[in-house]
Amino acid sequence: PVATEPDSVTSARESEVNYHPSMSRAARQYLYAGGFNFGPSRVIWDVPYDTMGLHHLFFGEELSMAVRLFTHGYDLYAPEETVCYHLWSRSHRPTNSALATATKTVEANKKLRKLSEAIVQKQLLGDEKLVGAHCGLGKARTATAFADHLGVDFEKQIFVREGWDCGDLDSKDF
Repeated sequence: PVATEPDSVTSARESEVNYHPSMSRAARQYLYAGGFNFGPSRVIWDVPYDTMGLHHLFFGEELSMAVRLFTHGYDLYAPEETVCYHLWSRSHRPTNSALATATKTVEANKKLRKLSEAIVQKQLLGDEKLVGAHCGLGKARTATAFADHLGVDFEKQIFVREGWDCGDLDSKDF
């Protein structure tokens, strides 16, 4: 996704995004792709990647970035055409947890992963203590507004809109 800069700390700007002529248009997104994203360099300073609090987490850091970017006022866009592919299989290489297991006990890794998951859960629920904190939530928009846009109740862990379990797409789109 492309992150567009907010006008200020308190109001986000819906802006035109100029894409390469071969791309027909972009769609507004609320989720973040860790393996394929780009935007202004200011994002690195405003919403730094949490390398300390979430370093034991593989699934969940993208949700953390998505809610943090949203609450800091950044808008995400993605091309409507496929522009890259991702090899999901990790059978050809060791995973992060397999590498970490070589240096720490499995139980210690599980404990650290649970702590990381708890941080993301607090972010998604809009924990007020995280607003304005380093690697925390921004002040431009709320985590509740993020959940509303997604059609998700993070506390109950359910979709709250009919059909949104498929991203508001028809099953034939899959």
